[in-house]
Amino acid sequence: GNRADKYNGYTVVVAGNSAKLTLIKGIINGQSKALSGKSTTAYGVLVQQGTFDMLGGTIYAGNYGGVSISYGGTFNLKNGTIIEDLSSSYGAVCVDSDSGSSTFNMFGGKIEASHYAIYLRDQCKTDEYICSLNITGGEIELNANEYSTYIIYGNSCAKVNAKDFSVSFDGQYKNNVKVLYGTENVVLTNVTINGQPYDEYPAA
Repeated sequence: GNRADKYNGYTVVVAGNSAKLTLIKGIINGQSKALSGKSTTAYGVLVQQGTFDMLGGTIYAGNYGGVSISYGGTFNLKNGTIIEDLSSSYGAVCVDSDSGSSTFNMFGGKIEASHYAIYLRDQCKTDEYICSLNITGGEIELNANEYSTYIIYGNSCAKVNAKDFSVSFDGQYKNNVKVLYGTENVVLTNVTINGQPYDEYPAA
């Protein structure tokens, strides 16, 4: 449970096609702000290839973000909470397809974010490598009182299928909340924002 203290390091790394890790309960601390006054760890969890199944527990972000999925890795959030409370560079979840088709699946659980809830870092270098986001449940809570906070931030290469989840934030900061940015042809279905139903959102 100690905060990681290596600059630009990772608290947990899952690497390799056959690698798999399941978090059932407990805490993965990806930051040391509470101890040192500044964040010193890049991500709480790095999935390079392989699979990470989150069935419970909590992941805290570092100065880059909470979870990074790259090189064709897969992260399945089924229960538990990913917390990005530092306004980190790439948010609570970063799906990066610079070197492989990476995927984040959210079946349930919760994401708490102060800058980006989900950052789709697909760099459009090749049609072969595409990052994918699939949401079929769960909750996203935003702390939008500092500056613009994005629910889904990405670009036109990403594949997004998002439905059946709820978003909440302090209503006085509604002008700071951006639902989608940089994505195209994305429709959010059966989504509630602060209890109000929205059948779909434009990509802009």
